[in-house]
Amino acid sequence: MELTRLRGVGPKIADRLREAGIESAEQLLAIFPRRYLDRAGNVPIDSLDHEMDATVKGTVVSAKLVYRRRPAPPFATVMVEDDTGAVRVTFFGAQAKGTPHAFRHGRKVLLSGVVRSVNKVLTFQHPHFEFLDDEDAPLAPLPVYPLFAGFGPKRVAGLVGAALDQLGHRLMDALEELTPPPSDDWMALGAALQTIHQPDTSLTLEALNAGDTPAHRRMIFDELFFMQLGLHVRRRGVEAVPGLPISVTGKMRDAFEASLGFALTKGQRAVLDEIRRDLTGGPPMHRLLQGDVGSGKTAVAFLAAADVIESGYQVALMAPTELLAVQHYQRLAPLCEAAGIKAMLLTGQMSAAHRRRALDRIVTGNAKLVIGTHSLISDKVEFARLGMAIVDEQHRFGVGQRAALRRKEDAPHLLVMSATPIPRSLAMTLYGDLDLSLLTERPPGRRTVETRLIVGNEDAAYRLVRERVEAGGRAFLVYPLVEESEELDLDAAEPMAEKFAKEHFADFGVGLVHGRMGSDERDRVMDEFRRGEIRVLVGTTVVEVGVDVPEATVILIAHAERFGLSQLHQLRGRVGRSDAAALCVLLASGEIGDKAYRRLDTLVRTDDGLQIAEEDLAIRGPGDILGRRQHGLPAMRWASLARDMALLESARDAARRLLDEDPALAAHPKIARVLKHRWGDRLDLGGSG
Repeated sequence: MELTRLRGVGPKIADRLREAGIESAEQLLAIFPRRYLDRAGNVPIDSLDHEMDATVKGTVVSAKLVYRRRPAPPFATVMVEDDTGAVRVTFFGAQAKGTPHAFRHGRKVLLSGVVRSVNKVLTFQHPHFEFLDDEDAPLAPLPVYPLFAGFGPKRVAGLVGAALDQLGHRLMDALEELTPPPSDDWMALGAALQTIHQPDTSLTLEALNAGDTPAHRRMIFDELFFMQLGLHVRRRGVEAVPGLPISVTGKMRDAFEASLGFALTKGQRAVLDEIRRDLTGGPPMHRLLQGDVGSGKTAVAFLAAADVIESGYQVALMAPTELLAVQHYQRLAPLCEAAGIKAMLLTGQMSAAHRRRALDRIVTGNAKLVIGTHSLISDKVEFARLGMAIVDEQHRFGVGQRAALRRKEDAPHLLVMSATPIPRSLAMTLYGDLDLSLLTERPPGRRTVETRLIVGNEDAAYRLVRERVEAGGRAFLVYPLVEESEELDLDAAEPMAEKFAKEHFADFGVGLVHGRMGSDERDRVMDEFRRGEIRVLVGTTVVEVGVDVPEATVILIAHAERFGLSQLHQLRGRVGRSDAAALCVLLASGEIGDKAYRRLDTLVRTDDGLQIAEEDLAIRGPGDILGRRQHGLPAMRWASLARDMALLESARDAARRLLDEDPALAAHPKIARVLKHRWGDRLDLGGSG
């Protein structure tokens, strides 16, 4: 239904809704209540306290406008009482003007909100309110909507209510049996949607706010079903294309393995077997290799590349930062040279002459292993015969970037790697179109990193760092900013490096690295740190990924409360890369809240990446962990991956069954239309993960 056909929606309001992504009246019903208010279990007014979130029922005693010196506009005050006492209510802005008329003396009213002490008087400021014509009538929980398109919760509720009233049975019929529910006794989809927006008195406030009602579960299942259906459609699109045949003797792989200088773990060998099965027949490999920090993913990818190169193809390895790309090149190029293979580096900061030479060697096929950043997906980069694309730290790339790399060839094999552990529920959702390989063993010689949390005491933290450096180690000191900011009261890398060069660590040599530096200068500082010419390296999170200096035995992360759990775990992985004892110091600023303390204490208690990722998911949610552009998926409005694992598995099974029975969805045109609407062009990314 057109938006302007809704009661109370004119052209201007319709334009604001369209700007927020709402194109029809039906789409208004996808605005999910952010919480529900208790309209029955209200508390006596004399039980109210400062910062208490409460609902009270009372009678209006007085209401008036309070005029202030111009140009300040007037505000409204209302006094409401019950048998136990009275409470003040204030309204400011446009709402204040009509308050005395609406809040007439003797009128029964329900107030919900946070009570605050204002000049020692308990006050509701702009609470949610509802006038009660029949105060004895049973009251169902009341949905409260988020601010949307610049409209307040009450206005949004009015728009949603109008959509429900005017669409009525037509919408219910349209939604009927859209998705196959797990069992026959599940609530119908249309009825579930209506219940969520208009709950009845049989539903408890706790169940509604937890998203744990039959109506919520039905809507969550629908959302997860279409997400899994899209992932399976993408996966089957990849499987429909024959993969490049990789037929090898294993001689090059054996030579590469011998040059590594260490023995592979059982886990690494098992993953290599999985990869080789993918490479030697059937559709193109489409695999996610997940392993904790330092688990040996690069070695596995390198040996897999050897098989592809021996079969006559090229391999491209795309890294998220120039620092990591250069480090991969410096580590792998000598191994390739020993085997008679040409490795080539391609980054955005190369000189024009170096870039032309690199592009020529890539297009002629002279370069067999090409390592670079997002420069690899430039239109100017042409491969002679690309057989496999390897994407390192895949969560740092958008889905479109990974797809662009695969489109360099008709059907190259794809291996994406992640050192950011992903909970199983999140992996099933984000990467349901990839096979998953896990590296869980710690390679020989890697030790657990001791982690300590220090709040506010910088000198104590610096002493711990100094002790480790004096014992012969090297230190990373990580800061959230490059330079000081007027908006944020945070220490920054540049001024702290200058400070440490004069005090605390002056006798050890202090270097500085950050993302704004030129590559030549950054490489020079990193080389000095690797050689031990400087033993304290101050930087930003540019050191988070891939920096491998086994002699580093301590890392200090300043303002640790500003970082996410997974990022802190990545940073901690810069130390403990040898058999020497290693320490991570989490330096938090001043007093920190309970939520921040919970996150940081998780790092102190465990170094299990998957356990940390599960905790991160529960605290922050999937969007905050991975960033919006990484998903390549429709936005989730209803589901919580930390809560709805069982529903996710049911939705995945239902999607798979439907496609097994009807691969083209020819017998389910309604489902096909909704799938296309929800996924858009994301279904056409070639299964890029």
